[in-house]
Amino acid sequence: RAAGYHVWDHAPWILLVEEAGGRFSDRTGGRAGDRGGGLYSNAALHDPLLAHLGYPAQGRHVG
Repeated sequence: RAAGYHVWDHAPWILLVEEAGGRFSDRTGGRAGDRGGGLYSNAALHDPLLAHLGYPAQGRHVG
């Protein structure tokens, strides 16, 4: 967890982004908001951005 960040800092944004058609992935490829941030993006760019950043693909949670 990043210093000063908590799960409640990300939870509302995950919901808002996903309800608007976007996606969120944490740094392990999962959807947890308590792992020090992650990637918020639109659905079309999400997988290419994950690959570019070196994050595992969503659904292939590691650890």
